[in-house]
Amino acid sequence: MITFYINLQYKLISRKLKQLGIYPILGLLLFPIVFLVLALFLFYKTDLAVYVYTGFALLSILAINTAERIEFLKLICGKALWKIRLIENLAIAFPFSLFLLYKSEYIFAGSILLFGIATSFIPKIHQHSIRMRTPYFHRPFEFTIGFRKYILLLMFALFILIMAIKSKNMNLGLFSISIHFGIILSYLGFLEPSNFINIFNRTPNGFLKEKIKTVVLYTFLSIVPQALIQMIAFPKSVVPLIAIIGIGLCIAVYFIIVKYSNYPEVMSLPSTVLFMASIFIPILLIYTIPLFLRRSRQKLNHLLQ
Repeated sequence: MITFYINLQYKLISRKLKQLGIYPILGLLLFPIVFLVLALFLFYKTDLAVYVYTGFALLSILAINTAERIEFLKLICGKALWKIRLIENLAIAFPFSLFLLYKSEYIFAGSILLFGIATSFIPKIHQHSIRMRTPYFHRPFEFTIGFRKYILLLMFALFILIMAIKSKNMNLGLFSISIHFGIILSYLGFLEPSNFINIFNRTPNGFLKEKIKTVVLYTFLSIVPQALIQMIAFPKSVVPLIAIIGIGLCIAVYFIIVKYSNYPEVMSLPSTVLFMASIFIPILLIYTIPLFLRRSRQKLNHLLQ
């Protein structure tokens, strides 16, 4: 059963990578490199990295121990449920702990492993069907879904900001706001059903303008509370904060254009590469913005006719 489940997970991960336009083998080979680079960067940027890093590790373990997932494992694994949960939790915990051992943070490394082992044997918590309220009402749908799905990550970003204030580390506070923007970009990756687009009595240009206007408004309103806390705590951070917000909003707008250039599919590998390259080499925007705009109009045109 364990071998069967591991093969099943490999196929599911491979399928998701293919949907993102990434070759599975390439994605699996690059993941440890990206993981290591990001961890080294975090520890280079702040003295509180061990707390942020450990918090992210614990959230990652919790993310695979949701009630829905445990119920799914019960259906397909039966008596092997606890063994599989233990293997999964340790698979998540081990890379984090290994890096912390390299950093001589033995207590934190051990804590992550113990947390992973302990949560493997905690049964599903019975939950009532409660509809979580969001500050976004029902529009746009990406923000309501994203807020509910990534509420723990949002709390984590807020925790980093609190730690920044506590340690008087302005850069860590700016980093927490950058994380918040990254979470919002993950909201925008959700694709609405085509009938959500059919109901708009607009041209492709009109639809994109309305979508961009809504995303900019809600992104700005989402980031304002953290930004105000950052400005009050660190008055000298106003200029870099404005720069981060400006760049973040521009990336969100660009993301919407690229998103609909691939609709109804997720962003392909070539689109993802061009998107990322344009962010790091802005001169490419002269070419990529008209390209993705043209493709978005073509994709939306038949849905809005």
